Amino acid sequence: MKRLKLLITLFVLLLSIPMGYFIVRTLLSLEQEEAAEMRYFAETLFDAVEEDLSAIVAREEMRSVDEYNYFYTPPNSSKPVRSPLSFASNEKFMIGYFQNNPDGTFDTPLNIPGKADGAVISVIGGKLKDANRIINEKRETSLEPAEVALKIAAAERLNKFKEEANIYESKVTLSKTEKSKKMFPKRKNTKKVFP
Repeated sequence: MKRLKLLITLFVLLLSIPMGYFIVRTLLSLEQEEAAEMRYFAETLFDAVEEDLSAIVAREEMRSVDEYNYFYTPPNSSKPVRSPLSFASNEKFMIGYFQNNPDGTFDTPLNIPGKADGAVISVIGGKLKDANRIINEKRETSLEPAEVALKIAAAERLNKFKEEANIYESKVTLSKTEKSKKMFPKRKNTKKVFP
């Protein structure tokens, strides 16, 4: 009986080692499959968002610059109308429209010319001011080192050019004097022609 118990225990132990291996491999495969599925859905979602954003960018690039004013004149009309950008955006992720000017200020079609901003416009205007401030900060931080690097590189090139020009000029001057010495050598013996 003891021998039978020992054989059964040995059989179960020998069977449990490959069984454990298969269980671990199955769990790892399930994790990999879940990660691949998540990656696929993430890539699909990213592609869909990117497609939507590129459609929005294409639509916005088609807009006329005049549409960024409160009133504008459509191409087929001579009568000014209210710009479609002067209304609050229907898209939840868009705060509103504004144009960032080179001096750091911004213009928005939400501002009625000659009138004070309403409550809704001032809330949106505050968010647009924040967005404009962020754009200006990024412009200053990203352009400043590049401009400094360009100025340094230009100054180095100018100095190198000046040095090369000076070297060339000195060589040209030396070669001219050497040529004149060869063509018109100094005479050591001089004779009086007239008494």
